[in-house]
Amino acid sequence: MKTPSDELFQLIKSLTPLEKRYFKLYSSIQGSGKKGKDYLHLFDIIDRLDGYNEEKLKVRLKNKEIVNNLKFFKSYLSEAILKSLEKYHSKDSVEIILAQSLQRAEILLRKRLYSSTIKTIKKGLKIAVDHEKFLFILLLLSWKRKTLKLIEKTDDIKHYAETGFPEDFSYLSKYKNQLEFEQLHLLMVTNELVQPDLKNKAYFKKISAISSHPLLQDAKSATSYESANNYYKIMGISTRAMEDWKASCKFRKKNVEFIEQNKSKLVLRKHDYIQSINNLLTLLDYLNKQEDFYLYYNKATTFFDSLPEKERTKDIFHDYLITKLSYISYQVRRMNNEATITKTIEVTKLMKENSLIMESPQSLFFYYFSFHAYFCINEYRNALKYLNKIMRLSDKGILQGLINSLRLFTLIVHYELDNSDLLISMSRSVRKFLSKRGRLYEFEELVLDLFGNKIHTVNSKKELLDLFIKTKKKVSDISKSNNLSEFLNVFDFASWLDSKIQNRSFVDVLKEKLN
Repeated sequence: MKTPSDELFQLIKSLTPLEKRYFKLYSSIQGSGKKGKDYLHLFDIIDRLDGYNEEKLKVRLKNKEIVNNLKFFKSYLSEAILKSLEKYHSKDSVEIILAQSLQRAEILLRKRLYSSTIKTIKKGLKIAVDHEKFLFILLLLSWKRKTLKLIEKTDDIKHYAETGFPEDFSYLSKYKNQLEFEQLHLLMVTNELVQPDLKNKAYFKKISAISSHPLLQDAKSATSYESANNYYKIMGISTRAMEDWKASCKFRKKNVEFIEQNKSKLVLRKHDYIQSINNLLTLLDYLNKQEDFYLYYNKATTFFDSLPEKERTKDIFHDYLITKLSYISYQVRRMNNEATITKTIEVTKLMKENSLIMESPQSLFFYYFSFHAYFCINEYRNALKYLNKIMRLSDKGILQGLINSLRLFTLIVHYELDNSDLLISMSRSVRKFLSKRGRLYEFEELVLDLFGNKIHTVNSKKELLDLFIKTKKKVSDISKSNNLSEFLNVFDFASWLDSKIQNRSFVDVLKEKLN
């Protein structure tokens, strides 16, 4: 049996409060009577659902006509929402304005209103040229030629033909340049996404091959805004991939400065702007440039706060969430746990108020940072809450190796919660799960044996202390080998053992090591 589509549910959940308000106003103007109320009723019921379940939806609807024709009503409601969104964004989206110009030009031409057609095309061309929308420019120019042919402007057509369509080929060249830079950017990004755990010669060879492309030897090769924007992105990625962090930081800064040059169009380029700052923040964090980090973080927050409410769409909110995530990451790396938790609460509230959901990889890191902060201040129940959220991502297929290793965290947290009666069964469960990969790392065996067996055999504090000391030595020996799990990359287990051996707080041991 075919699973009912949740596309309408996803569409409704993507709407901002202003878009929802406009849809209801738009619907009240466009439709009236019982049928109009039925569509709004369906909209409200779906909007109140936490997740899409068609059987629950039918029960809540309590309207036989809608239930019996649900597929039709869902389809009609989807179209109505999309039409209202087109209308709502028609004045602030360059692409929508230009698409309308093309529609109007075709309609006017069919009605043989040639003068109005030319005026519409000229108006559209001005906007398209100003915003470097080359594909729209080429389409509008083609409608211009069609119109000139129909009104028999022989001299103009002859000039077009004899000069070889100079306008078209000039913009076509810029469009080609734009596509080439976009291709290079995608090649660089996809190569980064599929990078091996340990960067090998083949990986660096691919990065080097892309970086040596003639277009990437000089920023002047970029003939448009989009091309130049992609140039700085590509150079930022490639230098970071080659582990030249300072060079990568330089290119990322230039990217931000480049976008800032034309302040009048900054709102139109809001995604580029916030994303470019987010890319830079990661590098400033790594290079420990505190002053610059806060400077650019404040730039992003000030810019977002200055945006009109209508411009705060779901996608720009998502970009802004990544800015907040960068801030949390920065505080986690410096063991500023109170600041981390404060920002975690703020982000959680922001997500709830705006019905936002982070993409899976980002939500994983958000939950991990939150877990780590609560763990460090000994709020283990809150730590466990975020750890369980991470485990629920295990069916998403993202960063699976990391999630698998994080399962070992559950043992440490339950030990801190003094849930010793759960540790043996939990260790067996984690072992069974990790064994599905076909192997267990030596370090994983060590942790599983510690919490699932040895820790339950000690009879005194001295024996427990000796066990931790022996375990610490084994961790040190394993760390010198290549037989490591991802767990050691995200949690300093040796420092946790030191905190038990020295009877100090985990965070104090970490801060001492950090300093």
